Amino acid sequence: MADNSWKRFFNRAIPNWVVYASLAAGAAAGIAAGAAGNEITTLKEMIADLTSDDDALRARLDKIERAKESLRGFGLDYYGLANLDLMKDKDRARRVIFYGDSITEFWQLPQFFRNLPYRFVNRGIKAQETEHLLARSYFDVLMLKPWAVVLTAGTNDALKGVSAERIEGNLDILIYTAHRRGAIVFVGTLPSVRIDDPRKRRIEASVDSVNSWIRRRCGDKSCTVLDFNAALKRADKASKDGAFKDGVHPNDDGYAAMAKLVRDALKGAGG
Repeated sequence: MADNSWKRFFNRAIPNWVVYASLAAGAAAGIAAGAAGNEITTLKEMIADLTSDDDALRARLDKIERAKESLRGFGLDYYGLANLDLMKDKDRARRVIFYGDSITEFWQLPQFFRNLPYRFVNRGIKAQETEHLLARSYFDVLMLKPWAVVLTAGTNDALKGVSAERIEGNLDILIYTAHRRGAIVFVGTLPSVRIDDPRKRRIEASVDSVNSWIRRRCGDKSCTVLDFNAALKRADKASKDGAFKDGVHPNDDGYAAMAKLVRDALKGAGG
């Protein structure tokens, strides 16, 4: 994070403490429930016919179930088992975690990153906003001790009317925490959305604002910009099929253009 930016950081971080507070309050019960979901279901079936004297037990099980559902809403159980396996993995290859929404999740990393000395890990979840990424960042990024992180997020926020300032604040925290943990942080600019929608002008303005902020933010050397926006525009003009399959998500030509930027950035980072 740039010098003299603590006030800015905390002003942006404070609105998100509700996320962290809810996680702290429900994490133990929620994670346990996620790991023992079948057991909880079985227990609930077993007590279904109990008398009213067992209402307290039933209430406790319901509370655990609600905690589990709350955490599931942030996607904390989406990669849970895969993360546990990765933590036990003896492979010492440098981990590069791709973190974001559906643009990341739909990116078939093995297809575009072959014969490279890294362990590429996809931690994208469709439909997620930057607030969701904040909530699961410890489990899906920091806990896995990545050598590098490729962060691309904010498109869903823009589509849903979240302010550019809020998107930037959430990205700021994600960049800061990953960098402080020692990861090399690459931040992708957001693609221009190509949809026929009356909100298009507002969405484009938000995307442009966030992308300008990303370029400024990475000027302090704590992150490196990957200009996916520009790369996709070039690919869209060069390919007869364009670079998008639905106006939001890249097709193979689009992902190939993005992958080249990542490979070049990894090489430039000394990997």
